[in-house]
Amino acid sequence: MGQPAVRVCIRALGDDDWRVRLCAAEALARMDPVPREAAAALIQALKDERGDVRAAAAQALGNIDAPPDEVVPALGRALEDESAGVGREAAISLGNFGPASRRAVPALIRASKDADLEVRCRAVDALWCICPEDKDVISAFIHALEDEHPRVRSSAAWALGQAGPAAKEAVPNLVQTLKDDEDLKVRLSAARALGRIGHAGAAVPALIEALSDNDGDVRRAAGTALGKIGANSGTTKEAAGALILALIRALGDRGSLVRWVAAEALGDIGPAANEAVPALAKALKDKNPNVRKAAAWALGEIGPVAKEAIPALKEALMDEYEHVRKAAAWALEKIQASPATRKAGTSHPRGKQ
Repeated sequence: MGQPAVRVCIRALGDDDWRVRLCAAEALARMDPVPREAAAALIQALKDERGDVRAAAAQALGNIDAPPDEVVPALGRALEDESAGVGREAAISLGNFGPASRRAVPALIRASKDADLEVRCRAVDALWCICPEDKDVISAFIHALEDEHPRVRSSAAWALGQAGPAAKEAVPNLVQTLKDDEDLKVRLSAARALGRIGHAGAAVPALIEALSDNDGDVRRAAGTALGKIGANSGTTKEAAGALILALIRALGDRGSLVRWVAAEALGDIGPAANEAVPALAKALKDKNPNVRKAAAWALGEIGPVAKEAIPALKEALMDEYEHVRKAAAWALEKIQASPATRKAGTSHPRGKQ
């Protein structure tokens, strides 16, 4: 759309006919980016008597080629619009600006408790785009874990994971969510979040319990989280020992993806997982080649203390799958190499096939 057409749309935003105003706002919203000269007219359109016009204007402002300071305050006010569609579009647009929308955070926190489901979801999404590590935002995410709708709870758990270690205070809430929530996606998001937070030794018992979840995706996410926690230097020796034993048991899970993740999680823990060497050596004969490869990789990461697995790894050099053979060769180099040469050798084999 050329400049003359943009100017026509800007003028049309003030037309007496609401249908003309709506078409103009929607036309501007389809532009990428929306020219800066339309900013003032679109901000004014946020006060239109029609909710659909206001919503289209809010959508257009989220992609405008203008300094965020020019539009963020108006979008923040639009979050409290009586029309849920306007609040939804305002939240999306604020999220598009990322950290530049920080001044709208208080309004977004209020919007995360809105009566409308879509507004709550979009507000939570916007908050993690803007400043997921902010203390007040983390508190809002924790509150959203109690939302009546699983979409909001799942988004909140995921957002806490994106905040990482800054969301340590949310660990008890995420543990409770993992244990009690009836929705699969919510439990899955909670398990992943606990792994991302990392400093979550208190979560180990719940994650171990989640290794027995009826859903394979949850079991897999729990295994990955346990590996990340076990690899963290802040995890207590007692917690690390418990999660290593749980991952060893998971090597016998009925789901191949869970066995695969358990092997990789033990590799993430490294030499401290030496207790798993016999089970990982046994996993080199797993019926799934990706599990066999992951087991070989994990043994290599455990290093010289895994020397008892050398015979099994040598046998794996004859595996029918090339990526398993390469992983076994890499592991043998890692286990048998001297400290000075351990970082050299064949390429790292972890990449999934």
